[in-house]
Amino acid sequence: MPDLRDMFEKARERAQSREQTKPGARPNDAVAKDDMAARAKSVDERSAALKAQRMERDRAQVAAIESSTQFKKQPKRASSKGKSVAVSDEARQAYEEEIRRRDERERTYLRHLPSPDNKPNR
Repeated sequence: MPDLRDMFEKARERAQSREQTKPGARPNDAVAKDDMAARAKSVDERSAALKAQRMERDRAQVAAIESSTQFKKQPKRASSKGKSVAVSDEARQAYEEEIRRRDERERTYLRHLPSPDNKPNR
């Protein structure tokens, strides 16, 4: 019965011979290992660059969120001019008369109210 090790070695030799006969095949394992190391290095460099870009983006997003969540003092608004209305002299006199009547009514109302010193005890 053939030994398993011999079978595996023969299979490995056949696979290597097939690899060497393929166009563009590299017979030397050291070259293949160097190529794989170079690829791994380039992948690591690309992933490090992407990680740095993501971190920068995340920092910018966090800064935007922090600045937008804080309450800030609003700038003072420019004061707008009050509206002025041109009124005739008769209307102005009627308005002044109405103001005088209102003040008089308020004074008479307050005169009949009890003073704050004479509050009833409850």
